Amino acid sequence: MTAGGITRRAWLSAAALSACSKPPARVSAQYSVAAVREAGRPETPPEVRVHGGWPAFAVSPGEEGGPVLSWTQRHNEPSRFRVTVALDDREVKLVDAVLARSGRTLATLDLRSACALQPFEAVLDAGATSAASSEGIRLRLREGTTPLWLHGGDPVPTGLRPHLMLTGQDGPLTEFHRRLRSLDSVQPFGWMHGCVLDGLGDLQAGEALNEHLSRYFLPGGRLSFEDLRSRAAEGRLAGIESTLPFAALARVEPRHPALDIAIEFWKKTQDAEGCIMDGTTTSAEGSYTVAYPLAVAGRRRHEPALEQMALRQLRIRRARLVADGALFLRHHKDQPRTFRNWARGVAWYSLGLVRTLAELHDRPGVDDLRAEAKRAAAWAMERQAADGLWHCFVDEPQVAPDTGGSAGIAAALAIGARHGILDAAAREAAERTLRGLVPNLAPDGFLSGVAHSNRGGEELQRSDYRVILQFGMGLMGQLIAALDA
Repeated sequence: MTAGGITRRAWLSAAALSACSKPPARVSAQYSVAAVREAGRPETPPEVRVHGGWPAFAVSPGEEGGPVLSWTQRHNEPSRFRVTVALDDREVKLVDAVLARSGRTLATLDLRSACALQPFEAVLDAGATSAASSEGIRLRLREGTTPLWLHGGDPVPTGLRPHLMLTGQDGPLTEFHRRLRSLDSVQPFGWMHGCVLDGLGDLQAGEALNEHLSRYFLPGGRLSFEDLRSRAAEGRLAGIESTLPFAALARVEPRHPALDIAIEFWKKTQDAEGCIMDGTTTSAEGSYTVAYPLAVAGRRRHEPALEQMALRQLRIRRARLVADGALFLRHHKDQPRTFRNWARGVAWYSLGLVRTLAELHDRPGVDDLRAEAKRAAAWAMERQAADGLWHCFVDEPQVAPDTGGSAGIAAALAIGARHGILDAAAREAAERTLRGLVPNLAPDGFLSGVAHSNRGGEELQRSDYRVILQFGMGLMGQLIAALDA
């Protein structure tokens, strides 16, 4: 396959692929994709790059007119109007979608520090859909000081191009599997895409996993990606959150040259106690983004030293992040801990524990970590809401739920139960979460209700601002696979 003019490789054998489950051939939800016209194309900043060289266009501040999205077919049914961000954006931006001829505003999209590859949507009734498909939609940047870059045409996956989504006959859970197994679920390299890769691997979605891995791991052992700020990265890693995808790589090809880059990075970023960390900050993310891929690499490469490094990460994080009956996301040297009982922090900590223990199931001397996994699970289950989800700060019911964090916590419970680390109560709690997640699926399977990527600090996380972010789908895929549902 090709993307951006680069020949991609296959990652699993034909025999392995034939054993993997495949989605149904018929796609029921329909994307009526818009053509883009009248779009200005200012120069992108030299330090950034659009994923895969995919086409993009800009909505610029203060421009007269603005890009117009047009359709050749008229639709007379309710729909969801969507656009997808092409370059990382660190502003609060408001984008008006106005009818191209009459100028009537159909919707305003609220984008706050948007991630690359992140869809935003507005629900349209039948009349608004009819008007949009007849007149076209002009995009205008009402608030924001820099251009907003959005994905355009081919070869961008249809689910990430500007479109009207028309609901089909299949249920949202069936559609969820289609979206997850397509390139619609691609995320920026690092922790975000790592969640998706693990979901695909757990679901044995071999063809999709091949396609996703080939976005970054290139022929000849090259590593090429855009980081969370859309900066081009060639053969280098910038932080511990970027190493999660190497777990999926190590499962498929443990001697891939790019894995040596990660191992060298892990060895160079240890403090005096052996904690792999960014600067002076110990984070719960490292349980999942460091300990777990280290465990996979150590086991697949038959290197006990890597396995021991993985276990050390879990023990140090237990000592530094669990305090005063709470779990903190971050421990800063000589500063207070932050993000007390944040749902995604609980997910990262718990997923790292159970996934590492499941990988190193026969290694002696891990009874203390098994006990910690049970303690953390019981603590989390005590804070599960009646609908099966967890609030974004799990012991603060006044804060809105987070479907992404909830999927991650439940995936840890289900994985732990499946591998005998946790008991049946953990599985039952995970089943309640899955039932609570399904109503948050869009008709075409995208998961909404996700607390945004952590860019606005605790203030944004405590707000009611919730979005579509595909890493949440990856966590939900891990949950489904562990439940074998």
